[in-house]
Amino acid sequence: MKRLLQASTACIAVQFVITSALAHAQLRVSSTLNTESKRSVLAASSRFGVSTVFDPTVPTLMPRLALDGTMRFYHSGNGQSDVVQIDVTNQGGLPATESEVSVGLLSYPFAGTLYQYWGGTATMANSVNAGERGFIHIEVWRDALQECRSYSVSVALPAQDTILYGTLATQCPLRWTTPIDTARLGTTPDPLVAGKTLQDIVSSRVQGSAKGLCSNCHNKDAGLPPYYRPNIPRGATTLIQPFDLIGNHIGSPDGQASWAFGGTVPNGNYYYSWAEWFISRNDKPEGLKQVFAKWLADGSQL
Repeated sequence: MKRLLQASTACIAVQFVITSALAHAQLRVSSTLNTESKRSVLAASSRFGVSTVFDPTVPTLMPRLALDGTMRFYHSGNGQSDVVQIDVTNQGGLPATESEVSVGLLSYPFAGTLYQYWGGTATMANSVNAGERGFIHIEVWRDALQECRSYSVSVALPAQDTILYGTLATQCPLRWTTPIDTARLGTTPDPLVAGKTLQDIVSSRVQGSAKGLCSNCHNKDAGLPPYYRPNIPRGATTLIQPFDLIGNHIGSPDGQASWAFGGTVPNGNYYYSWAEWFISRNDKPEGLKQVFAKWLADGSQL
């Protein structure tokens, strides 16, 4: 019995040594691949949309970057290109570090860089800690992407030996100057405001209320504060921008506020923006109040 136990132990030891040696040999073979070869393979795979799918219900201790389904873009400082941020989350149990990332977008490969979002706790460069969010930064030619659109994207992650694939939506904010539609509002707009812009409604170019043009009620001869009263004649069409200061505002130090911003007075009290005032009123149309609420939520953009 003792000899059988010794023999079994020896077999297990030999098997462990053989398995370790094979794994080490595979790592050595992998490490001998030329870096440029790896990059070209990853770029090609990224371009043709190879995907690796994880089951998010299965926990793992390893790093696991996953696409969030969203990306945003904006013009670069030099004005020659657009910066794209592809949102990711580390769903694994260890920090995810990727010093080289290849992104496939618009049938082209782009070199990318992994960053953590503000508030992330990673101390290493190009890392996102477990459970935290980050983004992959690339640059594309100017105006390559459009708002409110979805694009097929692949992301090659060499350190994880993984290529992610997904259809990602770009940002779709409701701006002062963009038409009010389902995509930007997030729901079907009231027929009275659909297809119009906040700029045209507030400037009394078009009707946004059943009462008629804004300037029919809101003009230099309107009622007492806190009544919105731009310095224009009744029924006039006048361009009003979201950052224009307009009276007569109660609570504001100088009696004025803009549609975009309120503020604080010396005692620390907050005074509302005209958009917030509009939303708070019971006598304003719900369809237009909904539009102003979405516009504020999207950052009060022009």
